[in-house]
Amino acid sequence: MKKNFLNISTYEALLFCKLYETGNTSEVAQYLGVSTAQVSVGIGRLEKKLGTSPLFIRNRRQGKFVPTNAAEKIEQNMQCIVRFSREIFDVQESDDKHVAIKSTHTVLEHFLGPYVPSFFEEHPDIRMGFKQDDELSFKKNSLNEILITCFLDDNPLYQYIPYHSFQQKLWASPDYIDKYGNPTSVQELKTHRLLMRKVADDPRALFGSSFIKTQLRGDENIRLHDIYSVRFIDILCERGCGIMASAEESVKLAKLKIEQVYQDFKGDEVTLYVCVSKDFLKRDIGKMVTNWIFKCRNESFRTIGVTPA
Repeated sequence: MKKNFLNISTYEALLFCKLYETGNTSEVAQYLGVSTAQVSVGIGRLEKKLGTSPLFIRNRRQGKFVPTNAAEKIEQNMQCIVRFSREIFDVQESDDKHVAIKSTHTVLEHFLGPYVPSFFEEHPDIRMGFKQDDELSFKKNSLNEILITCFLDDNPLYQYIPYHSFQQKLWASPDYIDKYGNPTSVQELKTHRLLMRKVADDPRALFGSSFIKTQLRGDENIRLHDIYSVRFIDILCERGCGIMASAEESVKLAKLKIEQVYQDFKGDEVTLYVCVSKDFLKRDIGKMVTNWIFKCRNESFRTIGVTPA
């Protein structure tokens, strides 16, 4: 039986993706180390292989190339080709000295940040990368990436090592408490300004408790403020704008000038895990960086008198 295959190279896929991203042939040429003429030839060759109408057209008003409907239809497929080729390259490059750590702003700044300078001094041959994503959910793109996340999956290629369980509590500034009082029940809580941590849909991070979230839903009189920034919600809480949910460890390490409210509030626990490729963990560099992450945790908690849970 005859099967049809498109002979699309990873170079052509990358060429397409970069032009889709930038709309500028000069930027694409510089990125790939080719001439602008070669960029045009490459796109033309790809169009011929696909047997499609032009993938990009020049928009003179915007001063760049914009994707056509034909390009939009294949963009995700082209991204897959580029991603898979990079994964294969990462696996083959077993002697690579590059490591990336992905986690939230809080973990990167307050749990790892203070100890990065000494790490750089002790390991000048290692190239470190740090990627922030406050949703605590990541796609595993590379062998050399270590994730600190609260989400588990059943991928047998990765090992999840418990990092710490963070119990959520409620916080407000002293000025806010003096002005509006300290709530002692869910009903009283509903009369306050509530700062919702909208960087994640998980109700444990949203307002500290899946139970509380259900109590707040559907009441139009509740003053909910959606904040899509971890830094900004801390600032707003410090400046007396409302009540937010957070773990005590994070509040103390960030040295936020806020106090716990609603002492009887039963917040959920958010457990973080260090997610690392089992193959990477077999290598010396994988073991060393993973151990360093836990060493940073221990040192951070020691400064605030907390035992890792």
